[in-house]
Amino acid sequence: MRRVTLTLAMLLAVTAGCAATPPPSAPELNGTAWVVTAITASATLSDTRPTLSFGAGRYSGTTGCNSYGGDATIAGTSVRLGPAVVTAMACLDERVMAQEAKFLAVLPEVASARATPNGVELLNSAGQSLLSLAPTPTPSPRALIGTTWTLTTIRSATSATSVVNGSSVTVTLAQNRYTGKACNTFGGDLTVSGDRISFGAPHSTKMACPSPEWSAQEAAVLGSLTTLASWTISANTLTLSAPDGSGLDFVAS
Repeated sequence: MRRVTLTLAMLLAVTAGCAATPPPSAPELNGTAWVVTAITASATLSDTRPTLSFGAGRYSGTTGCNSYGGDATIAGTSVRLGPAVVTAMACLDERVMAQEAKFLAVLPEVASARATPNGVELLNSAGQSLLSLAPTPTPSPRALIGTTWTLTTIRSATSATSVVNGSSVTVTLAQNRYTGKACNTFGGDLTVSGDRISFGAPHSTKMACPSPEWSAQEAAVLGSLTTLASWTISANTLTLSAPDGSGLDFVAS
């Protein structure tokens, strides 16, 4: 009888101990910005670390050479990153090129996240560490209205291109109106409601651009404005997106 009583007491103690251990809490990712300190447990280049931000169903950042972004699905500790759209700038440093390739290769493998004393780890489906993230100070977000935004990237549904070398495209949003400058000055009506945005058909001057590449870029920007439906701001970066994932990315001037 004594042996049974001791065994029962031990089982109750073990059960109580297990019940007292809370499940791991899901790290908060939405609206956060991180620097990548390790990829598959190997430290990133101290002078050129990738960055990774989350917000409004999207992830984005820089590889240390190119900008990238895509759709993100986050539910508790589960994290799924959709295909990344990446700019096509050449990385002159071979170390940076190798790090970029390694970083982009692991993004589709991300399956979950866990908090660590130093930040967050993104894991694959086997629980192995893919990316170690440390928080990065995030500047106060720039205001959507009244800021002049300079174009950095034109996104299609499947790819992204940087602005033509030497060119500049800017947009300034005001109450009910927007104005901009590419080769030509343009503008139109604007409606903003929450995270939804609608650009009216642009009116533009008719000056010739310096090159066919600039003309094509201007046409792509003006043609995409009326398709844009949502906006997000992360620090000094404005992302304007259409329902199919295409859009325009800007940085505050």
